[in-house]
Amino acid sequence: MARRRTSVAHKKVLARKRQARYRWGKKTSKTGKYSHLGAVIRRRPGRRKHVQGHSWTGRKGTVALFNRKTGRLWGTNPIGKTVSGMIISPVMALPRAIPALLKQHPVRNIGFAAGGGIVGLMGGTALQQLVMNLLNKVAPAAIAPIMSNGIAQRVIGASFALLAGGLAGKIAVKKPADRLAFVTGTAAAAIAEAFFPGALASKIAQLPIVGQYMILPASPVRGLMGMYGSDELAAYVEAPAYQGVGAYVEAPAYQGVGAYVEAPAYQGVGASMDDAVAGLGSGDYLAGNLGSMGSNMPSHLDS
Repeated sequence: MARRRTSVAHKKVLARKRQARYRWGKKTSKTGKYSHLGAVIRRRPGRRKHVQGHSWTGRKGTVALFNRKTGRLWGTNPIGKTVSGMIISPVMALPRAIPALLKQHPVRNIGFAAGGGIVGLMGGTALQQLVMNLLNKVAPAAIAPIMSNGIAQRVIGASFALLAGGLAGKIAVKKPADRLAFVTGTAAAAIAEAFFPGALASKIAQLPIVGQYMILPASPVRGLMGMYGSDELAAYVEAPAYQGVGAYVEAPAYQGVGAYVEAPAYQGVGASMDDAVAGLGSGDYLAGNLGSMGSNMPSHLDS
């Protein structure tokens, strides 16, 4: 009997169920956070139940948690992807995700990837402004020292782009392959934004059609720099390695340049040149030599 072939979509569903079973198997173990519960992976979404104080419960899904003592349903659909998973996973998957875009339907995949990059930068900028304005009202004194750091600005700004692109892809893009391309483009744009803030946004703004709809600056990192300032240049100059430049210039080896110029060897050069010039400039010396030269040379008047 021929073996039944499994579709790619079904394989992904099975893989997600395996991941959920493994994840919640650890969380509901004796040493886990939810050791008083048992996890069951349903074949189809069933009755939902929300637990007060746990916002991730009560949604439509296939994970059900039961109370071990009573056997009653405790909650349904624990969230599968956390915010950190939406930020870290796309970046870690880039080495294998980018070549995969070119294998099947490359034009379509590249189009969705470009859309993901644009949406990530624009949405990340808008989300960054919303969140940071709120935090500035709540705790400005605690936020400002952290957000003025150049490295923190790059990491947090890129995270805003990843989060915005991931949410947009999850909500707006239905087909899994298109969603993967979309999120891959977002991750690539976020990495470029972290290393070269504002560079990709300026390039996109020059495009003939899309550029006019860009939020300028569509750069989460540049937005943070404009809001809090940046200490990158100061940190670059004040770093110990660069402080050593001043010490290096003032080092004895360089101080020795003055001593080296004033050394007897160089003084001797000056003395020998002075003597030579002084000797050439002496009237007696020149007259004597010229006189002797004239006495030794035959003249046409003698003929």
